[in-house]
Amino acid sequence: MADCAICILEPNDIEREILEGILAEEKDLHFFNSGEALLSSLKMHLPALVITETQVNGESGYDICRVIKRDFEAYNTTVVFLSSHTSVDERLKGLEAGADDYIFKPYDIIELYTKIKAARERITNQVALKQQLSLASDTAMQAMSAQSEMGCVLQAVRDMNCSSNFDQLCDALFSCLKKFDLGCTVFFYKIKEPTYVPTPGRQVTPIESQIITMVREQGRIWERGSRAVFNFQRASLLVLNMPEDSDKAGRLRDSLCVLMEAFDVRVDNLNKQQQLVNARERQDAVREICNLLSNASSRLRDSVSNSHVALRELVNDFWELVPRLGLEEDQETAMHRLMDRALEDINRGFEESEETCAIVSRVIDRLQKI
Repeated sequence: MADCAICILEPNDIEREILEGILAEEKDLHFFNSGEALLSSLKMHLPALVITETQVNGESGYDICRVIKRDFEAYNTTVVFLSSHTSVDERLKGLEAGADDYIFKPYDIIELYTKIKAARERITNQVALKQQLSLASDTAMQAMSAQSEMGCVLQAVRDMNCSSNFDQLCDALFSCLKKFDLGCTVFFYKIKEPTYVPTPGRQVTPIESQIITMVREQGRIWERGSRAVFNFQRASLLVLNMPEDSDKAGRLRDSLCVLMEAFDVRVDNLNKQQQLVNARERQDAVREICNLLSNASSRLRDSVSNSHVALRELVNDFWELVPRLGLEEDQETAMHRLMDRALEDINRGFEESEETCAIVSRVIDRLQKI
């Protein structure tokens, strides 16, 4: 998908020249002055990445995005907005229209290329996901449970409590959400690392993660239209298609709060379990290091002690041997000087070895305290 067409709706000549300069190396680049011109020629450039302003000569970029997402859905077209607005409401408008990302003005080259690369990856992945969903659609419909909403939630809570890792935890959550026919993205902290996971068959878009981050501190339930975010201490759930029926939506809010509270508690438990495992692994590693250092220190001390004994025997043998060699007095004196210097060097080495043993002992003591 590296060569997917880039279609840019930009009537302003100056902005157009800037984008042409930045994207000069792109092989399949097309500019349009109006939404009508873009839509009429889009079938020739699919699958494509469309970049558009939120307002173009009186035309709404959001309306253009809706038409693209409605009429060209099967072609995996990705829409990215150019905008100088950074509010939650503007992002929500883009999300409602079906946009995949925002590029905020003033933008830089690195950001633009990063966004284009991410959009291309989403196009490629979306093609693969749609193929997978096409094969699994019939099976998924037959597997839908006839349980009530609360029965589904209670089963999901039981499954989450039995989960031994985060993948199993998310599977239990999404199994329930699938029965409610909800498209969602769940956010949680995995060992202090922010993690975003979409319902199977979807991908998390940058707008979704931005909205979750911006509304996490805005109450237990945050709602705009058919979008809702359920916030807990360690997790949040973004629902993209809350039902229009008020009674059904009310029941679903209660069910999702119960579901996410259980999810939040289990996230905390799994994080603590992983921290305990990590602490035990560190403890075992420190214990092993202490044993290795202790053995090395003991062997070093034994080596020094044995060297002392061997040296004493060597010196005694030397002093006994020298008189029998029949050396001249000056030769014997020279031999004595050589031996004295050698003994001094050896004794310094012994002292350094003793100091090394003392250092190792202090290291072992510190590690044992840790």
